[in-house]
Amino acid sequence: QDARLPQGGLRRHGAVRTGQNHRRPGAVVPPQVSAKLMCAVQAGRGAAGWFRALLSAETIGGRQFIILRENARLIERQWKGAFSWMLGVACTRRYLHHEGIRWIAPCSAFYPARLRPVAVPTWHRAYPPTRLTVEPVANVGLMPDYVVLRGPNPRNRLFDVIESKGTARAVAGLRNCPQEWRAQVDNAQLRLCNRRIQVARRLVVATRVNFSGSRPISRRLVSRAWNSIAPEADASDAAEVEVVAASLYGICIRFRRLDDARRIADASGRRLRVAATVADADLPVTSHFEGQASRAASGVVFSSGIERLIEHFSEAHEDRLMLEKVATEEKDIDRWILSERKARAGQSRAIAGYGVAVDIDTFLKDAQDGNPE
Repeated sequence: QDARLPQGGLRRHGAVRTGQNHRRPGAVVPPQVSAKLMCAVQAGRGAAGWFRALLSAETIGGRQFIILRENARLIERQWKGAFSWMLGVACTRRYLHHEGIRWIAPCSAFYPARLRPVAVPTWHRAYPPTRLTVEPVANVGLMPDYVVLRGPNPRNRLFDVIESKGTARAVAGLRNCPQEWRAQVDNAQLRLCNRRIQVARRLVVATRVNFSGSRPISRRLVSRAWNSIAPEADASDAAEVEVVAASLYGICIRFRRLDDARRIADASGRRLRVAATVADADLPVTSHFEGQASRAASGVVFSSGIERLIEHFSEAHEDRLMLEKVATEEKDIDRWILSERKARAGQSRAIAGYGVAVDIDTFLKDAQDGNPE
């Protein structure tokens, strides 16, 4: 409804025109806007499957690259931005996998001041406050994407902060990290119950996604990483537990195991209550899963090791016992991943480093059949 427009009036704004009585081709009326939004939502559900149509593996000069297909340049600009971001995240995850990093949690899970989600079923699900917080160093500016655990020893792992970038800039020849990216990854500090934890490494992983390249070699995906290492770094059992718990929570949310996600979130809230001061002891820890159905995603297989970790982190045990459990189950997860890759080589099956196998065809078909997840 546009009651402020005069009868038959027309207001121009870019390529979008609105008019109460205007019905020439190109005019936009409210029902059409709703239809366009509905189409965008429906398409977005299966957006992950679009990469099969956008990417191809090609051999150039004896080397194999992942190339954006030539028709990718026809995508609308806003989708190019979304796909660049998603490809940047995928390449960052791949890079961390090669470094042997398994537990990856978004920094946003540990923001000290977060707005509660809108009370609409199956929409935003907020992770409750925990003992670990990630706070900005400066009052303005963006913050990095991930906090991860690095190192072979489960009780003395170091904390890294990661920023993922998808960009059209040429990164292969960049010797130094761009200043704005470095400022973003530096704009985060970790605190455990108000005690600062020194971050061991700050890492920026940038992926060039060039939709407009005229030659295949110019449309190849190129990733580059820059890091800065601190001379001293802290280790903390409690902070390690919270990063692993947030990572397990994200895995459960990703594959629609909402009951397990709720129990992990509640256990994290109970650990905060134990560590809280007397003044903060009555902090509410609310669940955001009431009334939501829990149906595991199709085509997904969890290893027995990750299943046991999910069960263990659903209870608020001592930090030392929880990390010992992580060390034990990680060995089982590694053996499971090795056997899965040998048994199912060449199939349409992705195996994640945290011990989950996904049949891509089944998983995407489940998403495209109308499941909102």
